[in-house]
Amino acid sequence: MLGESGVLSRFEALRSGATPLIGRDQEIDLLLGRWKHAKGGEGQVVMVSGEPGIGKSRLTSELGQRLKSDPHTRLRYFCSPHYQDSALYPFTSQIERAADFTRDDAAGAKRAKLDALLAEGARGREDIELIAELLSLPNQADELNLSSQQKREKVFEACYTSSLLLPGVFRS
Repeated sequence: MLGESGVLSRFEALRSGATPLIGRDQEIDLLLGRWKHAKGGEGQVVMVSGEPGIGKSRLTSELGQRLKSDPHTRLRYFCSPHYQDSALYPFTSQIERAADFTRDDAAGAKRAKLDALLAEGARGREDIELIAELLSLPNQADELNLSSQQKREKVFEACYTSSLLLPGVFRS
């Protein structure tokens, strides 16, 4: 093994080339319709769920292909049973990739990379400190004097804001 592949999902890792999507026109039309509403300023959410192997990833992959020429930011997060005790693992791993952390980086170097990454996108120093704490990097989050509940809420806000304000970093 030479290192991580950079492939983000099991779906992509198992498929080298996409075959034509057959028999899912109704689902694609629904997704494209929701996209049209979202572009028109009407917020939309679509949940794609079902048993393993029925084509959820293939469907979203096809949607991505059809939207390729349409300006958008695609946020994709993948969970793994290996990280079931870390609810924010998909987000933290994406931040680590975006900041270009390497195994050999010392904690201080990682913190400098994180600061540089979030410098323009974070709402303020508080967000950066909370995300640094989430990544187990040197931080001053304790100086914020937040209760556990307040800290949890602010961490979620910081993650959400950072993902929206850094579309170049989070685009897949």
